[in-house]
Amino acid sequence: MINSEAISKPNLRGIGELIKASWDLFLKLFFKLFVIALLGGIVLGGLALMFMGFGLMFGKFPTELASFSGPLVAVFGLGAGISTLILIWVTLSLIIAIIRPDLGSAGCLRMAIDRYGGYLWLSILTAGIIFFGFLLLFVPGILFSIWFIFGAYVFVEEGRPGLEALKRSRQLVSGYAWPVFGRLLILWLIMLGVSIIPIIGRFLQLLTGLFSFVYFYLIYKNLRDLKG
Repeated sequence: MINSEAISKPNLRGIGELIKASWDLFLKLFFKLFVIALLGGIVLGGLALMFMGFGLMFGKFPTELASFSGPLVAVFGLGAGISTLILIWVTLSLIIAIIRPDLGSAGCLRMAIDRYGGYLWLSILTAGIIFFGFLLLFVPGILFSIWFIFGAYVFVEEGRPGLEALKRSRQLVSGYAWPVFGRLLILWLIMLGVSIIPIIGRFLQLLTGLFSFVYFYLIYKNLRDLKG
């Protein structure tokens, strides 16, 4: 089900070389990426505290405010929705930070606002297609995830909107699905491994999460160099 083309096709760079190149670029961009992630975390943290305050207020007066349970659920639903929108903004900012090294953290955040509408639509489209794939069977969901994983990078670097970005991502992955899957699997195993380390596991999760944006970009760039 995962495509295979002729043996003569050029190979992706080796996993060891990919990890080293990703690490070198990650170190160069670390401060900018960390600042963007930190600002996003502060905004999300402030939002979480605000909604926790609502929860505590309602919890102190359960009898008097029992009739407000519906609105309270709506408020928390609104908070979850706003948090998701902020996460999408931060994600786009991080991708811009990698592709546009000439921009500082503030410039990446501003550009992400300018391009937010198009990226939001791409995110909804990608999530919907992948979700539909998992509803059909588990394997199509995995296949769609591999095909469309570079849609965001296509959107930022090549300026292709929505469905065009997804088609381009699939075109880049076509013939390299197994090698791409193997490289993604290695990273996911690394992220799983660091997540279970006591005490510092959370911090390492943040680092590997930021590193993954660089790692994905270099795979995308490698595919683009090979396929044009």
